[in-house]
Amino acid sequence: MTFDSEANVARQIADLCQWISEGSIAHIEMSMSLTRDLAFDSMKLMQFFAGTEELYSGIALEDWFIEHSAGGRDTIGSVVQYIAAALIPMAAERSNGSRRNNHSRDLGQSIQSRSQTRL
Repeated sequence: MTFDSEANVARQIADLCQWISEGSIAHIEMSMSLTRDLAFDSMKLMQFFAGTEELYSGIALEDWFIEHSAGGRDTIGSVVQYIAAALIPMAAERSNGSRRNNHSRDLGQSIQSRSQTRL
């Protein structure tokens, strides 16, 4: 099973924030708020959401942002935790789907070999 560790997610999200801020932020910390500390306006937030969805297909941050935008709780750390938590079930689902496909393939091969043996 492959999924990004929280440390990898943190690095990718920090890199994304650096890119969006055009290098104007010297150091990204997990406690920084997107709107308060990084001063992301609506355009930069849209870039952040789009960049995150590009990095992590199937993860949308709108619900996270609605829940965390008040009071500066929209921190890099909270979005990293949100993404990392969402990746675990997605990885498990992909793994289970792969196992189901392998099982179906094996079953199909078994049936095919039995029918050839009978001929």
